[in-house]
Amino acid sequence: RARCLCYLNVAALRGHDPGTIHTLALQAIDAARAANYPEYVASAKAAQAWVAWQDGREQDVLALAAEALEIWATTVVSYSWYWICLFPLIAVRLAHCQTGDAIDAARKLLPSPQQRLPDELESLTESAIAAWEDQRPGPAATRLREAVELARRLRYA
Repeated sequence: RARCLCYLNVAALRGHDPGTIHTLALQAIDAARAANYPEYVASAKAAQAWVAWQDGREQDVLALAAEALEIWATTVVSYSWYWICLFPLIAVRLAHCQTGDAIDAARKLLPSPQQRLPDELESLTESAIAAWEDQRPGPAATRLREAVELARRLRYA
């Protein structure tokens, strides 16, 4: 049940349906806790972070994304959809001119076992990280903003 609810949440996210995501996330948290699946508790928290972003609740985005990432860091199961909370986290960090923190979040999008992003989205993200590493914060922020916008259009954010 926990798994199904979380996967339904991903489908609702890809359909940009915040109301359904909110409802499913609450159910998923309860089911995941009952089944002792912390990785799915984290997934539901990540989905809540996405809803908070849609609602403009930036502090909730930060708190919920941090909670999801913290839980995932402690699980033995490698969850592959960090993008659920990372794109909202990146967007909020960029909105507050915290490019370094946004880049740190973007770095979590790319390594295995993360779901491979569409080529153009992956390329923009890599380009932003490379610009940051070349000590070019302006282009890094620009590329990362472009990546978030593309993620929105592709329904990853």
